[in-house]
Amino acid sequence: MKQHAFLLAGLLAATAASPSSCHHAQFVHTVVHDDGSVDRATVQDVALTPEAAKRPQLWLDSRLVAAEPGDYWDGAIAGLPAPQKEGETTYFAARGHFASVADVPDHYVEMARDGVTASRLARAYTTRDLGLITERAWTETLNDIVNPEQMAEARAELSQVNVALLRAALREGLGTDYVYEPFVAWTGTTTEAFFATLSDSGLEARAANDPNAWSDSAMRALTLRVAERHGVPWMAADDSVDTRAQEVISGQARTLIVRRDGRPLDATMVDLVTVAVMTVGDKALVSFDKEGGARFQAGLEKEAAARYGGMDALDKRSAILYQRMFGITPFDGERRFDVSLTLPGTIVDANGTLETESRVRWSFRLQEAFAFGYAMRCRSLAPNAAPQSAVLGEARLTTREAMLRYVSLVEGDEELLKVVRQAIAEKRAAPIAAYHSTLAADAKQAKRAAKVAKLMALLGMTVK
Repeated sequence: MKQHAFLLAGLLAATAASPSSCHHAQFVHTVVHDDGSVDRATVQDVALTPEAAKRPQLWLDSRLVAAEPGDYWDGAIAGLPAPQKEGETTYFAARGHFASVADVPDHYVEMARDGVTASRLARAYTTRDLGLITERAWTETLNDIVNPEQMAEARAELSQVNVALLRAALREGLGTDYVYEPFVAWTGTTTEAFFATLSDSGLEARAANDPNAWSDSAMRALTLRVAERHGVPWMAADDSVDTRAQEVISGQARTLIVRRDGRPLDATMVDLVTVAVMTVGDKALVSFDKEGGARFQAGLEKEAAARYGGMDALDKRSAILYQRMFGITPFDGERRFDVSLTLPGTIVDANGTLETESRVRWSFRLQEAFAFGYAMRCRSLAPNAAPQSAVLGEARLTTREAMLRYVSLVEGDEELLKVVRQAIAEKRAAPIAAYHSTLAADAKQAKRAAKVAKLMALLGMTVK
């Protein structure tokens, strides 16, 4: 069960079913302007760039380059060197200006083996006019191809595939002299628990929201706990995990495959069956060696032909299921993303690193998007200077503190916002003062009157 590299090293290892892609770092630089237009630049792996996104007419400038941009990249690509020789590492670099966020090309796509689902960068951008200020909110999410529920469905399906194959192989190889169904059932349950241990360890590491959770030592301890929970602690053994797995599987084969005349299963057959089940950890599917196991493999292939349309079709289906058990993100988990965003106004909330008052940066690895996706969130507030000056005589809501206070007072209060907008339309503060006077005259509105008084004080108005 060679995938135990995930148990010991903190990420899923490459396998024949899902090879590592070893892609390079991805860089994205975005500037959103007051009018909603967007400057977008990217330097990224050519293999992860759809052909449709390479069309020159989409961009102001696009080219192949041979180097990554440096720290604090400003979106310029002109100075990046072009490839000089065949086989040199290359990146697709492009920069463009777009009328809206929706017009930014879908430039980063990693397709799943099913040819339908994909990992992408999906953007959402909203603005809210709150009268005297404008709020802007940006979310850009790198998604995985499946969620935890779909991972579990893929595990269950692959387990049933292996149950059917193993049953058919033992029926053909052992004949009617043996009872083997208990071993087949145990194998199905156990292989599903094996893959559940792998994926659940990744899910818990991801849910910890801490890059250190993926370290060797942290993953070793975490995987042992998860394996114990699934009733298979031997799957999270130390470097002897293959030996322990072989011991357990062979022991179950001797116990659960019973000859009807009471004689034990031949040791050669025990070894043959053990190796066949061990291949589930290597190739996702049970498989028998040709030497000594030809009859078993023939039964397996007969089942594959009848149920799945042949071994080639089954191999393709198992590769899809294997990838869906874990998603795309673990297999090249060290791939790095460097993403920066500039929004108009003052950033008041972001889950990245604030570099300036209006620029935020995210730096993360692909595995941090495992299963749940990696969402880059940012919110900014900007004063509506002209309306403020018209109503108040000057722009008074300009600091982060003042704008946040304003939002806390008017957010969700459509009646109050309506009064503020009336003041803006009339270009005077009188409607706000009149509204407060009306509320203050009604004892039942004391709490609301106090709220409007706080707003007036914030705006520099006299409260009577």
